[in-house]
Amino acid sequence: MTMKTLALEQIDTHPAALARVRPCEDTLTRYMDLIQAGTSLPPVTVFHDGKQYWLADGRHRLEATRRLGYPDIQADIRSGSERDAMLYAFTANLSHGLPASHADRKKIAQTLLEDADWRSWSDRKIAEISGLTHPTVGKIREALVKFTTLGSSETEVSEQPSAQPTIPASVNPPKVTSESAEPQYDPVEDQLQGLSDLVAELATENETLKEQIALGNMQIPENEKLDIATQLKELRTALNLAKQEVESLRTSRDMFMMRSHEMHQQLKKMQHVLKKKDQTIASLQAVLAETEEALEQIKVELAFEIDTRR
Repeated sequence: MTMKTLALEQIDTHPAALARVRPCEDTLTRYMDLIQAGTSLPPVTVFHDGKQYWLADGRHRLEATRRLGYPDIQADIRSGSERDAMLYAFTANLSHGLPASHADRKKIAQTLLEDADWRSWSDRKIAEISGLTHPTVGKIREALVKFTTLGSSETEVSEQPSAQPTIPASVNPPKVTSESAEPQYDPVEDQLQGLSDLVAELATENETLKEQIALGNMQIPENEKLDIATQLKELRTALNLAKQEVESLRTSRDMFMMRSHEMHQQLKKMQHVLKKKDQTIASLQAVLAETEEALEQIKVELAFEIDTRR
């Protein structure tokens, strides 16, 4: 490990950005206030592969520094590739810093499962890295398989010849406006969701106990009690399957939303690059106009010089 001051433009933030669905504006504001008050924040963690510096931890610290107009930042530099930085970023906020939200952890698991090499890892190993439970990782893996299968079938259908080919509306990229700003992440949301899940589990257990007590108090033959208990068990199994299907659909929805967000981010970057290129072209056009004007002036002076010598 080496401590060094790096220019912000030297650091590629892509690995750290993959670890979160979106940055937290409240955290950015708090870090900016601390920096302006003269507080020294911990250095960001960066991996260096000999050519490029990859940000692994400290995305909010770096962005707060950038927004305040500072050109550089203190960095803890380690030797490694972009993929090393990604794996470090995935586990960086499981035990310290701004806690990874449930959506962040799902995104990490999805990224690992979409990778050609990492998807071969077991659900338990991916769960350890993402901070999820291995059954949840299994559901995400299943949803990705369904999504890939669905995408393949849609591709096969789209490749069939059509008498009147049409251009789908999805070809046109969505317009990004100031109204499409990202919603701020509220860390309380995950805590409320966890409490809600716990309440639901306790309610289910309570209903099961009520059923058992009611069944035991019923004045009916034992064989009928067994039949009723079997039916209740089957209904409970069907209910659990339905809940798993709903969770799978929610996972698919989250996956679509994350991909849509990533596309919006890419579009913003492209628009930023195009804007810079437009500014460069405008500057070159201005220089060209000045050059042509100077050339015309030289021609006039040269013609005057020739006439004078005659």
